[in-house]
Amino acid sequence: PPPPPPPPPPFFFQAEDGIRYCLLSRGLGDVYKRLALEAAASSGAAPPLAQVKRLCQAVQTVAAGLAARRTYMDAVGEEAYAYDPRILCFEMAHGMMLRPAQVELVRKFKRSADAGGSLCHQMIMGAGKTTVVAPLLALLLGNHETLVMQVVPAALLQFSRSVMRQRFSSLLQKPVYTFHFDRFTAASPELLSKLLQARQLSAVMLSTPTSVMSFVLKFVEGVLLLELNLNADEEDMLSASNAAGGLMR
Repeated sequence: PPPPPPPPPPFFFQAEDGIRYCLLSRGLGDVYKRLALEAAASSGAAPPLAQVKRLCQAVQTVAAGLAARRTYMDAVGEEAYAYDPRILCFEMAHGMMLRPAQVELVRKFKRSADAGGSLCHQMIMGAGKTTVVAPLLALLLGNHETLVMQVVPAALLQFSRSVMRQRFSSLLQKPVYTFHFDRFTAASPELLSKLLQARQLSAVMLSTPTSVMSFVLKFVEGVLLLELNLNADEEDMLSASNAAGGLMR
């Protein structure tokens, strides 16, 4: 009789859905464990109980990832759903699944920005401020009319910049620039041209509170100088008018 057909592969071998692929890739190490178990079984040696338990836990983790729901899918009918493809691409590009709290927070910021308002939110350590929420907001809010600026403490500038460049260097691409400014930096047309170009490219601008405050003080100083020059011009015009009036008399 012909030899029996080989057994079917495990279910996570067959899960080739593009949406789930990145989540599946996190469990690829478990595939090699399964192969090691099959090799041990074929050689007649029983696999250790601890190894079997680890494999069962790995299978449960992969199955939970495959069955997990994406919280940014909104029902718009009985059998229809709407979602932002940029969020899906963000998950795909970085092999992650967004938490419900992260999706709700990003949507909250997006609604506030679209309405022209401001919003402040405090997050605990490990909630994904730097690696998830900030890059995703930069992806959703950055366009040819809005320049996204991320202001971080000076000690975290290099780390935040490396995270942004890592997030926007593969499938999703955005330029990442650094804005340095102090009281002695000239507010020149060249600087304005660079900022306008960054906005046109939908870039992400990183800066520190010191640089932003220096820029604000430079702006106030420029406005004050313009007012002083305007007052001096008005005084010169008044003096000239008085002199002309005296000559007419």
